[in-house]
Amino acid sequence: MKRNRKNDKQIYRDDTLPRFPLNINQHAYLAGKSTDTALHTLVGKIERAINSQQYALGVILDIEGAFNNASTNSPLNVLRSKKVSITIIQWIARVNSGDVIEVYLLKGFPQGGVLSALMWILVADSLLTILNSAGYFTQGFADFSILVEGIDLSTVCEVLQAALHKNERWRKDHGLSANPEKTEMVLFT
Repeated sequence: MKRNRKNDKQIYRDDTLPRFPLNINQHAYLAGKSTDTALHTLVGKIERAINSQQYALGVILDIEGAFNNASTNSPLNVLRSKKVSITIIQWIARVNSGDVIEVYLLKGFPQGGVLSALMWILVADSLLTILNSAGYFTQGFADFSILVEGIDLSTVCEVLQAALHKNERWRKDHGLSANPEKTEMVLFT
């Protein structure tokens, strides 16, 4: 029997997301949000810092092969924490290609999978929650941006370093690494 994937996805979006909303700084794969909204928010914060004679130190952090390398337990743990039905969790836990073949993933999400983008933003949302609840401005799209503002540059650097340590712990917990070739740090003055 073939499952109605659109219906399962709709149940999740109509039932679970309203009860456990994503972080407001998540801009990826969501209706009404885009690269433009992420950049607008980030540039606005940078401009306010500069207009207030403050430093703004930002990191744009690329997660290396996010879809391919994330631990398979990461989205399942998020779904459990958001009280998603066990049936949906079990369905997501296995990748099914009709009645012909069953494939079990060792890591990552299937490229082009119906739920892959949603699974990624659920995993990414946990980093946004960790960093934003600790007081760091962090937003997500395909990459993450972390921005720290302040009047003392050495303090700004220390605060950003603490955020990067939290990011590193999160990445290790989820089997992910940063791509150093696509990660940039910029000081705005």
